[in-house]
Amino acid sequence: MSASRPVRILANRWALIKLLSVVLLICICISLAGCSPYWLVFAGRGDWTLELFGGYAIVKVNSYCINLVRLLDDGAGGTYVIQNFFVQGFQTSEPYILLKGIRCEEEFATDEELKSTDYRFYLFNTADGMLAGPYASFDELAHSCADHALLVQDTWLSPQSLINGIEPKRGEHGNTYYYCKPETAVAETAA
Repeated sequence: MSASRPVRILANRWALIKLLSVVLLICICISLAGCSPYWLVFAGRGDWTLELFGGYAIVKVNSYCINLVRLLDDGAGGTYVIQNFFVQGFQTSEPYILLKGIRCEEEFATDEELKSTDYRFYLFNTADGMLAGPYASFDELAHSCADHALLVQDTWLSPQSLINGIEPKRGEHGNTYYYCKPETAVAETAA
């Protein structure tokens, strides 16, 4: 009879340990689910997705990764258009997306890389998936944009400013954030 009491105590301890483990696991799952209101692969606390057009978006994965992403059809994530690139500004004129940012050694930028002012520029055509760049200067980008009848502005729209509630200017066609203008606008202003 005395041998069954230690066995019962040991069994109760194991049951208590199992119960606490399950409760801890449930608490961890609930806290992680609370970080992701949209249930996207890359949507956690403070992260966002800024949908543009043509199935593309600028996505903040974390404070060290903001990138242009081709959204998957099922809405459960996306693929990077430019590997190892941190987007700091953009302009759009459908079907084109212009990007200003910094190149990174890895997928996520380091604190040192985020301080860099050595910007790279890209011109991306969402209609055919053509990516032009990187351009080492704004002038190189502007020259390339002229080949596509685009006038790149010297003011870049910050993805973070849109998320923080600053309304972008709408284009004359009412489409998504219209910061590049057709080249014909240059001829009109020059005349």
